[in-house]
Amino acid sequence: MMIRNNWLPSKTLYTKYTQEVTGAELLDATLEVTGDTRWDGLKYVIGDWTQVDKTEISAKHVEEMIACLLPASRYCPHAINCAIVKRNNTGTALAAWYKLLGEKLPWQIDIYHSKEEAFEAYGIKS
Repeated sequence: MMIRNNWLPSKTLYTKYTQEVTGAELLDATLEVTGDTRWDGLKYVIGDWTQVDKTEISAKHVEEMIACLLPASRYCPHAINCAIVKRNNTGTALAAWYKLLGEKLPWQIDIYHSKEEAFEAYGIKS
């Protein structure tokens, strides 16, 4: 699996996706991370997709992920969810996916193109 979760002291979950990410891996990682006690009271949920070469994520995977995140978002309803994506067609598609996700969740969804840009916007120290 090419998904690494990093829990930062600033009540931030920073997830780094690399190489190829499948829908099944994404769902497994989502279930694992939302079951962690550190999820409660998170301020930032940041997904960094800039190192992904290929994704195999279907609309069904997106629906299943929303179903996982909806109850989990009750533990941190004021969190900001941020996607960090490449400045290309893949990044644009991922940003659109995040906007779709954002319609169902209570979170604010932001899109950035670098980790530094996102962390600076929120005042997060890495």
